[in-house]
Amino acid sequence: ETAAESKISMMVPVRAMQEVFKLLSGAEEERVEVAVSERQIMFRCREASLFSRLITGQFPQYEQVIPKSSATIATINKNDLAAALDRVSLFVSSVRMIVSQGRIQLNANGPDVGDAYEEIEAAIEGPDLEIGFNGKFLIDFLKVTDSETVRMSFNGARTPVLMDTQDDENYLYVVMPLLLSE
Repeated sequence: ETAAESKISMMVPVRAMQEVFKLLSGAEEERVEVAVSERQIMFRCREASLFSRLITGQFPQYEQVIPKSSATIATINKNDLAAALDRVSLFVSSVRMIVSQGRIQLNANGPDVGDAYEEIEAAIEGPDLEIGFNGKFLIDFLKVTDSETVRMSFNGARTPVLMDTQDDENYLYVVMPLLLSE
């Protein structure tokens, strides 16, 4: 049952939506009353009311940064990639990734801490590639996916990289590369 007269668009902070989901957890069917003003939103569920400020501005046009095609695709065991990234980015966040037939090499070096090198197996489709990343950004994606394998889709060393899984094609992660010195 709704009383909405028109379609509206707004940005609600993630924290507020997490709290709404907590209010709804365990309920088979729950009625939520929502009221919106210019700067605030209110959710009422059971005896609880939650007020939150709305995020000002327009939601970014994210579709423009999601790569539509890819020249090289790497399919990698998530745990192998996460462990290798953890080790090479322990002291330095910049990681050089070399994608070549059958493997991915990860290199990190810092003048004060030395060099780190890891190599993992991967299924590679397309030409070889060398690209740089902040290793922690890749690890962020690997921590939240439940899939055993991840897919990285590349178009070149200076373009965004799309990370996803075959298990959940609705969850996409776009990471920007770093320009690394030779």
